[in-house]
Amino acid sequence: MYNTDPFIDKNTGAMTNQQLHEQLTAQLKGFYHPAIEADEFLTLISKRKLGKFSAIFAADSGFKANSNRFLPYMEELVDDQQTLPKTNEEGFDVAIAAFLGKLQQMHNVLSQFSEQLKEKKNTPSNIGE
Repeated sequence: MYNTDPFIDKNTGAMTNQQLHEQLTAQLKGFYHPAIEADEFLTLISKRKLGKFSAIFAADSGFKANSNRFLPYMEELVDDQQTLPKTNEEGFDVAIAAFLGKLQQMHNVLSQFSEQLKEKKNTPSNIGE
């Protein structure tokens, strides 16, 4: 069967480093605007003295950042992604696994947050008015 995935090497079935970098860059770019919108909403509810919390992700999440906004975590992901090509072969598996774990967490939390934000915007008594 012919593999049509543009990120998979047709000869080996493996993703090249360049293809991996491009796919991860696309993923991060896709998170950027939702993260900004989420941070704007968090700033709004913070000004209204609602939604008090100290961090988006728990201390054991793998993130070094500790913030009640998404952008510091996004910055960490971008930094991690940029250092991946510089990681030696022995450390690459560990580094990519850690990165993908954080990327998955960002996807899950940002998706849930975006869904809740859409619901709030569609209700008459929304917080974001």
